[in-house]
Amino acid sequence: MAPQCLVVDLGGGSIKFGLSSVKVPRCVDNCIYKSKNVTGRNFIGSEIEECKNLSSLFGIYPFKKGYINNWDTQKQILDSVLCRYINSRSLDMASLNLFITEPYFNFTSTKETMNELFFEEYRVAGLLRTNPAFFAAYKYRAESSQRLSRYSLIIDSGYSFTHILPMADGNIMREFALRYNKTFEFIFTRLSVGGKILTNRLIEVTSYRQLDVRSEVYIMNQCKEDGCFVSTDFWADLTCAKSRDLSVNTIAREYVLPDYIDVHRGYLRDPSEKPKDAVDRTKLQGYILRLSNERFTVPELLFHPSDVGYTEMGISEAAQYLLTERLPPGVRPGAMANVLLIGGNSKFSGYKERVLNDLRSCVPHDLPVNVCAPPELLGRLLQRRHETYCARCELSKCRCMQAVFKAARVMGVQEEEEVEAEEAKGGRGGVLRIWTSLPAGKSAAATQSAYYPQLYAWQGGALLASNRDDFDQYLVTRREYEENGHAYCESRFPVT
Repeated sequence: MAPQCLVVDLGGGSIKFGLSSVKVPRCVDNCIYKSKNVTGRNFIGSEIEECKNLSSLFGIYPFKKGYINNWDTQKQILDSVLCRYINSRSLDMASLNLFITEPYFNFTSTKETMNELFFEEYRVAGLLRTNPAFFAAYKYRAESSQRLSRYSLIIDSGYSFTHILPMADGNIMREFALRYNKTFEFIFTRLSVGGKILTNRLIEVTSYRQLDVRSEVYIMNQCKEDGCFVSTDFWADLTCAKSRDLSVNTIAREYVLPDYIDVHRGYLRDPSEKPKDAVDRTKLQGYILRLSNERFTVPELLFHPSDVGYTEMGISEAAQYLLTERLPPGVRPGAMANVLLIGGNSKFSGYKERVLNDLRSCVPHDLPVNVCAPPELLGRLLQRRHETYCARCELSKCRCMQAVFKAARVMGVQEEEEVEAEEAKGGRGGVLRIWTSLPAGKSAAATQSAYYPQLYAWQGGALLASNRDDFDQYLVTRREYEENGHAYCESRFPVT
């Protein structure tokens, strides 16, 4: 019997992992948290759900500037996350093939350490180490009806960086993804702006204008994900956001911060509407952030990083440069017709439309420009889990449950979704956990195309794991590693 495959997308901000046979992976923060309210305990990965008060969390990340620089922390996270997942399924790492991603243009020392860790420490049966773009391109080539050429362009905007990578037959065209300066150092198509910089920018602006939130990185990251969007007409939106008339200013929103008494998860609400949740507005004074132009000026850094001092091109300008100047003329039409957006920043509303408009304006009108982004909406309806909390309450109290459902609607749960709830386990008394799904009639049709943008690479790895003829040429077994060493691994793995 062939070994099962465990697919792991190891990112700077989160880890997506799961057996290739499951439809939806688990996604946890690649971080160890410490809380000022809980002494003597670290929260690793999903353990953060057991923390009752998430204010002033301190995070220890194994990644720095996009690359692993703290292997002790990374191994501690992997031990907690992967081993617990494998043990819950009565499996053994030695009986599994591991498909794992690594940073683009990774250091040789880091590659060798990963080989040693998984072959010698975890004793996996086989290893396939590659970049997220390889998995994403494999899925896109296998399933997309939009694909018009063997060439494509992948824009991976993640936690640490944004990479723009031309692909040919599913492999990165390294010679065009790299360029050289006068000292012959490698300078690749990588932008310094990622999700971390956007969160820090939102914290800086909010702390200067309203409330000091410099110690609330975790909460403000949630605020960014819930409230920010990419503007398709920046100056028009900026004019709209200047108005104090809420009937004119359709951009302004209030973000209700958690107080961990009545509200345990921040959410957006329209300031012009009467609050629909059970929490009285007068009780939340001091726990509300008023967001206006911050909602779109923060993600604008992806397209104009010079606004905060980075002397480099934005996503659209860099992609235009690559498509019109760097790539050979015979490759350009295919790359323009197959632009794939992946990574966590692809979840921003308006992101796909902005990239499409910018690229369309720079290429000849007779060449097709197609931008494909995983449909985050369906993924949100199917997979997004909403948690809302009511202090000192029980599931059986109907009045409390009505308040929970109303709060869930305000937090973004659609009317057509089925809402279920239960008391959360793990010692958090009075906590109600809510998750949602589409009605039964819609679930089957939507499942095939429902995924978060940041899960696209993992899903590509799971798809590859189901086709042994395709991954056999890349997989290295433990015996082959012991006999041939690191050089053999590098010759087999599809990495940059």
